Amino acid sequence: MLVPNVPSQQAGEVATSADMNTYSAAAAFLLAPPLVIVQQSSTSSVGTGATAVPWHVTIRDNDGMYSSGANTRLTVVTPGFWEVRYCLNIGVGGGHLSTYLQVTTGSGNPQGAGSSFEWGNGQATEAGTNDMSVCVATDLPTFMYAGDYVTLYALVGSATSTTNNSAYSHMSAKLVSV
Repeated sequence: MLVPNVPSQQAGEVATSADMNTYSAAAAFLLAPPLVIVQQSSTSSVGTGATAVPWHVTIRDNDGMYSSGANTRLTVVTPGFWEVRYCLNIGVGGGHLSTYLQVTTGSGNPQGAGSSFEWGNGQATEAGTNDMSVCVATDLPTFMYAGDYVTLYALVGSATSTTNNSAYSHMSAKLVSV
């Protein structure tokens, strides 16, 4: 999504029709900023090693961040600062669940492609047989350039793998500042 460039005007100057269209585009951008919400539609295994969580269903994506061909990541189209939220539910409770976001630079980033860091960690522990859920909301601490992407990773502490309960697992990203 292109961030609108609003024209400047002097006091008393009459806005042209082109200026009014630009103001309208800017207002529409502010009222509906880039937002993606994805969800799982089927289960996937999470083991003792970090596993990228796949997403299968797009609830909303007005910026083209989700691709079914790369369904473990959300790729930035509109540069800026982003808020990411996720909830991951693991069935067959008992044990420990850890999650984190990995932010990876793309080819449009001045640092070059392939640099990454972890952010937005979450943890849950369940002694019984209940499901475990981790829900995190965080602002990413760096400016995201077009092509940068975010991936959710999960791992469990027990030796046996468990399965995501897809009905309650989702992730979203929203532009909060340019």
